[in-house]
Amino acid sequence: MDWADWLGALEGSAAAASLRASPWLYPAVETVHIAGFALLVGAIAVFDLRTLGLGRGIPAEALARLAVPLAAAGLAAAALSGTALFITDAGDLAGNPAFLLKMLAFAAGLANAAFWHAAARRRPGAARLSAAASLAVWITVLTLGRLIAYV
Repeated sequence: MDWADWLGALEGSAAAASLRASPWLYPAVETVHIAGFALLVGAIAVFDLRTLGLGRGIPAEALARLAVPLAAAGLAAAALSGTALFITDAGDLAGNPAFLLKMLAFAAGLANAAFWHAAARRRPGAARLSAAASLAVWITVLTLGRLIAYV
């Protein structure tokens, strides 16, 4: 099975057909996707801004105990709902430049988060650089997500 066949199989799946056929299911999944990204990016942004020096009176460790699980929940909701949205139009989305760039930026955001947890958080300069990159990357993901419909 080649790439085009695989994409066609996704679009032809029962799950994709159900999402396309229901007047409320696709919008509900899209709402979960937006809420998931809001939770993900909101939690990350608050923590990144704290790392960059905003709200120094808030202990970073305490904020992390709240922000990291919220970001993880948002990531799970966005990734699962995004996969569901993708299968409804896999062939077109796989060729959409905004979608492809969004996925690249998304991967960069995940890689930066892994770098943060593995090394950057223990080095103040690297932590600030990682936080600034994180803000830029996640805003890029959001922007590209909106552009998908227009490209």
